[in-house]
Amino acid sequence: MFEEINNKKVLITGSSSGIGSEIAKIFAVNGAHVGIHYSNNLTGAEKTLKEVQKHLDKFNDKQSTAVFEREKND
Repeated sequence: MFEEINNKKVLITGSSSGIGSEIAKIFAVNGAHVGIHYSNNLTGAEKTLKEVQKHLDKFNDKQSTAVFEREKND
């Protein structure tokens, strides 16, 4: 069902918790390179990153992940 996302690059906004975190995991399980975005919850983003990396290790050693923080304007 998700073959078309294999090896694609995705940035999941709000992926430090909740639905965003689960979506990041689904993309990772299906072979995507996943960017994890957060606004205020670095701990949650790091937790999502660890979960995503578990899936990457099982699926494809060429997949990558990254964590991005929302730029804050003063």
